[in-house]
Amino acid sequence: MNTLNFKCGIIYVPAISLILILFVGVNTLVAQTDTTNTTVIEKWKFGGTFLFHIHESTFTNWASGGENQLATKFVAKPYYNFDNGKWSWENTLDLRYGQQRNEGKEFKKNDDEIVFISKLGKRFSEKWKFSGLYSFNSQFTPHRDDGLIKSDFMAPAYTNLSLGFDYNPNKNFSVY
Repeated sequence: MNTLNFKCGIIYVPAISLILILFVGVNTLVAQTDTTNTTVIEKWKFGGTFLFHIHESTFTNWASGGENQLATKFVAKPYYNFDNGKWSWENTLDLRYGQQRNEGKEFKKNDDEIVFISKLGKRFSEKWKFSGLYSFNSQFTPHRDDGLIKSDFMAPAYTNLSLGFDYNPNKNFSVY
């Protein structure tokens, strides 16, 4: 017979298994409630926009002129927000990076951005909140101009911390 030995004595696995199955089954039956008249408020929401774009332009036998080019771009804009009716916390991240290559030239970045914004608010009326906002801006890669590095990751980097009032007449409109 299968047994487990503990300092306090011998416990039989089949008996414990039966007790657990009965307890979980009965507890599940007891724990069920009528949810037809209740509304569930989602407190956390996650979503965003994600994009990868490739663009090519070619001008062959084109009398008006123009340069052949190839461009790529990546965009990620996720958000993660909390709202329980009293407190709200909105977090957004905007990541962008793109490069472009004209005919006969090297790839050069045409978009490079990191933006993080976080806003915490305490509602004091139906449409107004007292809020604090934090933002951070930087870039991914160095920017070169004539072989010289003009900027790099975290150089420059901008940050902002502010307090204020947030007007929300509806869930899709906010003035801070």
